[in-house]
Amino acid sequence: MKTIKECKIMIVEDEVANIDILVRGLSDYEQLLTADNGEKALVLAAHEFPDLILLDVGMPCMDGFETCRRLRLNPLTNNIPIIFLTGFIGIDDKEKAFKTGAVDYITKPFDIIEVRSRVATHLELKVVQETLQKQNIILEGKINENQHTHDALIKSETRYRDLAETIDEWIWEIDCQGIFTYVSPKVKDILGYQSAELIGKSRYELTLKDDIPRLKSIFEQMTDYNGFTAVENSCLCKNGSFIVMESRGVPYFDQKGICQGYRGVDRDISERKRTESVRLHRQKIESILELASAVCQEIKQPLTHIIDYSETLKQYLAPASTGYDTIIKLRAEVEHISNLSRKLDRITSYQ
Repeated sequence: MKTIKECKIMIVEDEVANIDILVRGLSDYEQLLTADNGEKALVLAAHEFPDLILLDVGMPCMDGFETCRRLRLNPLTNNIPIIFLTGFIGIDDKEKAFKTGAVDYITKPFDIIEVRSRVATHLELKVVQETLQKQNIILEGKINENQHTHDALIKSETRYRDLAETIDEWIWEIDCQGIFTYVSPKVKDILGYQSAELIGKSRYELTLKDDIPRLKSIFEQMTDYNGFTAVENSCLCKNGSFIVMESRGVPYFDQKGICQGYRGVDRDISERKRTESVRLHRQKIESILELASAVCQEIKQPLTHIIDYSETLKQYLAPASTGYDTIIKLRAEVEHISNLSRKLDRITSYQ
């Protein structure tokens, strides 16, 4: 079995600076390929068969969604894991990303530590999956022939168990009633429970009350092998707090094709959700400040003209007249507004 460091990674990104960051951050991998647009990526992938593709969504001409769609249509490249690189991604874009064929996404500006972690996780899964597929093909014809075949199967299971215990996400298996039949040890780091504490309990005991009907509906509607991806839900930690999880899962069936339950992976995305919330709030504040600055610029000249006109009118009015007093009051109000405008302009210029 090849190691993940021997895997071939292709980076598809039109920004040179981002390519440099990714190449440096992933320099411990032996084979790195780069392409700066979708067309080149399609050709390169079909010739080099990378083990994983980091694909920028916002490229000119052919964007990441279309590039991913075409990669999935090509039998030579349709099984390559694809991780999207994108700015803030909305719910519709998430759905589009996974429907197009991506296995994950990383938001920009990306943290290279997160990139390395996601890449390692998906490469480990791919290497193990490929190894298991190859071994299963061999084992299917020899399972009853000798003990050596049995030992190989045990090694495969051990390898998968080792992976389940080391990746950052926690792996789970539930039956059709939602009862946990397997929970990887990683759940201790994420939710605070020991694996043994959850076996035999309902998954819905960990789910926020408002999320339970939606989550049950998702499981009940899984009638094929496609499963579900990127389902956000709130999970109860042992200390009583809630964190936001992103779940992916598939049903599993017996030899007669009857669903026996579901297997999946949960990832803690609480920090990412907080970051997205802060980014949205910042964008709103910046929009308000931009509008305020534009208003200040728009009213500056009219206010100056009013002040000049009032000064001119004063020359034609007697100081004791009603019109003269009105002009004085008008000018005072306009100067007050002008001062407020200048203060607001200074505030917006500091941002």
